[in-house]
Amino acid sequence: MTATLTAAPPRFRFVPLHASTAAQDAIDLGEAAGLKLDDRQQDDLRAAMARTADDRWAATEVADVEPRQNGKGSKLEVRQLWGLFLSPHDILQTHTAHRFDTCLDHFRRVRGLIEGTPELLELVKDNGRGVGDLPSGIKDSNGKESIELANGRRLNFKARSKGSGRGFSGDVVYFDEAFWLDDLGSLIPSLSARRDPQIWYASSAPLPRVESDRLRAVVRRGRALAITPDLKSRLCYIEYSADPKYALDLDNPEALFQANPAMASGRLTVEFAAVEREAMSDEEYARERLGIFPDEDDEPQWLVVTEAQYQACAPKLADGTPLPADAEGWLQAPVALSIELTQDRETITVVAAGQTDSGPGAQVLLRAPNNADTLSAIAGLANDSARPITAVVVDSGSQAGSLVPDLEALDVTVVECSTKELVKATGSTLDAIRTGGLLLRPSPELDGSVAKAELRKRGDSELIDRWAAGDPTPFIGVVLARWGMGQ
Repeated sequence: MTATLTAAPPRFRFVPLHASTAAQDAIDLGEAAGLKLDDRQQDDLRAAMARTADDRWAATEVADVEPRQNGKGSKLEVRQLWGLFLSPHDILQTHTAHRFDTCLDHFRRVRGLIEGTPELLELVKDNGRGVGDLPSGIKDSNGKESIELANGRRLNFKARSKGSGRGFSGDVVYFDEAFWLDDLGSLIPSLSARRDPQIWYASSAPLPRVESDRLRAVVRRGRALAITPDLKSRLCYIEYSADPKYALDLDNPEALFQANPAMASGRLTVEFAAVEREAMSDEEYARERLGIFPDEDDEPQWLVVTEAQYQACAPKLADGTPLPADAEGWLQAPVALSIELTQDRETITVVAAGQTDSGPGAQVLLRAPNNADTLSAIAGLANDSARPITAVVVDSGSQAGSLVPDLEALDVTVVECSTKELVKATGSTLDAIRTGGLLLRPSPELDGSVAKAELRKRGDSELIDRWAAGDPTPFIGVVLARWGMGQ
């Protein structure tokens, strides 16, 4: 009798607070179409498709990080079938991959499941103009692969140009091969217009390249949540990998089974892994088959400005000693305030910028929960006649844009900074910091924000990335407050 193997659980797993899951209907639909998920895949899908008490996705972002050939694609296929045929709100889904051939292979698998299931094929759009026996709703022309149902629901398949996530849209966007994804551009902000959006990152371990920085940031967030759960987070994180201790013992069979749930189902065998071991370098095998990659010391630090440049911006007294932490009134008119809101909408940051005896300066003035009391405190600052404020600035395209009506109801006149103006302000502020032309009063919030900041492309220019590791809002607040001084 052959012993039944049990797949190892994910090494890191976090599921946001939820009340139910939509996965069982998806699992049943996949099985009806001929795709049966094993127990571990089903558990993963239940986590990824968890629903809140108000019937929305518990996870806006889903990350599935595991070595190749462990069934990530099958989970995506089942989720996509559900989105096409059962979801009440997935009008448009977009599947993307770094390589065109990977994207094409995935399209062909989904198409095969539909064509092999008459009940599903009948629901595909067909106006009689399809090629051969294909209904017109299945398009397989080069680069324009898509599946459209008679009710208008669509699943598009696109290869990512230069690894970028810019230009894609949908109620659900899937980033296959997320190890090559260097820019999400305007995608995430655009999802705010969708009723119940989701983003999926499906990938093997990050590569030692800048194109994997986006995935590395997601991995850091996910691992931190698995270790110290925060049920307010909207990231569902699942990672299969071997313990880093096996980096010195790559041939240990425990490492192979820990990192690869497909070993239990037989989709992956010891014999095939042995072939990979012989063909790959130690570093490649550790990453591609065991999911081991540097994860303790690779967190970006001081990528936007150097630590020395930042420290040189610290304000000093006339005798050259640092400005005392409790010193008040160092900022003089014109003083502007900026208001930033974290991506989880939990924390408001207020930054003040103004003139000093040594030139323009800025500091974090307030960090507080996003509630009515904090908005009232901001109104008190903005309308304090003893310390006139020239402008209260908000990035109109950010999360904080939603606070404008509440602030105006408190008699706060808000100046909205457009994205075009923010791009200019970001460039000029970075130049000022790098050349010592802007004083920055140190604080734990600002120190960490500047140290962990990353940039993202915006056309030919750059913006501070709101979705990078850490909290970028204090740093972005400096940019906005400095811009507000000129308004």
